[in-house]
Amino acid sequence: MGSINGIFNTSDNFDDLIEEKLDSLDMWIKKIEKSNKPFHIQPTLYNDIRKYVEQAFLFDFNLVIEEFPFYQQITPKMQTDLIQNTRVFKEFERSFNHFFEECERGFTNEMIINMFCRIQNPGKTVISYKSNVKEMFFIR
Repeated sequence: MGSINGIFNTSDNFDDLIEEKLDSLDMWIKKIEKSNKPFHIQPTLYNDIRKYVEQAFLFDFNLVIEEFPFYQQITPKMQTDLIQNTRVFKEFERSFNHFFEECERGFTNEMIINMFCRIQNPGKTVISYKSNVKEMFFIR
């Protein structure tokens, strides 16, 4: 439990975790460039990739399950405490409070932790009018 508290209760530690993931991304890109000499990844593409990964890690809460499989092993009360006391989860829940305020706590926890972040370009159609959908979208 000390590891969980250390990661999620201090915003600096969560930011450090994101920075660690971005450092891993940098190493991966360098390996791609090394194996693809003399071609280099354009700086704009590099920045786009880095921004996308950072945003995904901040808002794709499913990554929490992938990176920290112990989430599913802790009690529902601990899961609730984790979501309610972690800056990133709390900000997201607050953004959509009008949706979550009447929901049962377990449902809210599962919805939040299993979401996938998708960054869309402005003006792009996410769902076409009258199309059949099998997903729910929260647009921020």
